[in-house]
Amino acid sequence: MVGEFSLSVPDSVQWDADWAPSTQQAFYKQWFAAQVTSYERDTLGWVFWTWKSQLGDYRWSYQDAVAAGVIPANPQDVYGYGAC
Repeated sequence: MVGEFSLSVPDSVQWDADWAPSTQQAFYKQWFAAQVTSYERDTLGWVFWTWKSQLGDYRWSYQDAVAAGVIPANPQDVYGYGAC
């Protein structure tokens, strides 16, 4: 079981333009899909870091990522994203 993963990237680049959550939603959508499909294939499942946070950053909040359209309301939909 994989526990407590997020959509975070390394601290040294997390606020660079190439990684900005406001402009890179397509990347984070694929990043989520790649992680969960791998975890479901190779482990007994996964648990996202937190359901809700007050950080204002959807990379750390499942609820906020769903609202931002980065995580689908139905997690099974990730299999249609074509993530590696």
